[in-house]
Amino acid sequence: KKYLNDLLVPILNDLVDIKVLERILGDLGIKEDIPVSTPQIDFSKLEGQTVRICNKIIRYMRAYDITDVSKLIQRDEIELFNVVSKTKEHVIQTIQVSKFKDILKSKDIIKHGDDIDEKFLEFLQVSPAHEDIIVI
Repeated sequence: KKYLNDLLVPILNDLVDIKVLERILGDLGIKEDIPVSTPQIDFSKLEGQTVRICNKIIRYMRAYDITDVSKLIQRDEIELFNVVSKTKEHVIQTIQVSKFKDILKSKDIIKHGDDIDEKFLEFLQVSPAHEDIIVI
């Protein structure tokens, strides 16, 4: 399945202008359900698979009445990360990418054998220097 996907996606991308197709589908009322952006997170830059993963997490949280992503994850999986800027310092909650993938698979948010989209991981990264750690 992965091999077929790796083979066909570049071919389809060459044959079909995705942005034009997305605009046409949007004009017809068919579009991705993008989560509402907050001052901390701008979801408008996400596309495709990344949006679907976000929506699956949101649906799971609603189904189990979870109001905070950090409650989706066991406390011992969460690591605190100190962030320092010129004007302030604060602590953020993080998790190792591998642990996050395991959690999503254990809750059937992503299927075993599937992987998390690289854009999704980049979106949640603490920084490019710490690509194996994401913000909760």
